[in-house]
Amino acid sequence: FLLNATFCMTSRDIGNYSALAAISYAILSLLGMQALTNIGASDAIICLISHIFFFGSTLWLAFANYSWELYAGLLLSAFSGYQGSLTLSMMSKWLEPHERSHAFAFVTEINTIINIYGTALFNYIYARTVVNNRNLTLFIGAGLCIIPSILNLWLFLVTRKMSEEDLRPLSETETEPAP
Repeated sequence: FLLNATFCMTSRDIGNYSALAAISYAILSLLGMQALTNIGASDAIICLISHIFFFGSTLWLAFANYSWELYAGLLLSAFSGYQGSLTLSMMSKWLEPHERSHAFAFVTEINTIINIYGTALFNYIYARTVVNNRNLTLFIGAGLCIIPSILNLWLFLVTRKMSEEDLRPLSETETEPAP
């Protein structure tokens, strides 16, 4: 944090936290995805659960006052990253082969625009509000997470009656890269 208020972490502490975050994220997200697929959760529900965990972990970090709370927040954030890979998976199931490249390019363009402008915007907001409310950007992130959560819930409600037979199976020629 910019003000060193509440958390005065050294570079070693930050390195340890980052390493533990990477390890816990890798292991727990793998176990979580396996558990969700074993109980039969659809891709849209897994994305919704992922958004809920992102919302919870962001609010947890916003209200954290002690270092142990930051480390405990890693348990929540490990399950918050499923939507990126599942979005492309769902798109490849539902789109015709000739539509996929355009859709994937569009999603990549949107992600790039969001990363560029979102980073600049959130850094600007953080720099302007850190003195009065150092957690404002976390609250904004949690609030913005509500939008894709609602969209994933809507997607689940729309597609729950679709059976696997309604989706076109991917043939081997459609999944292999062009020479």
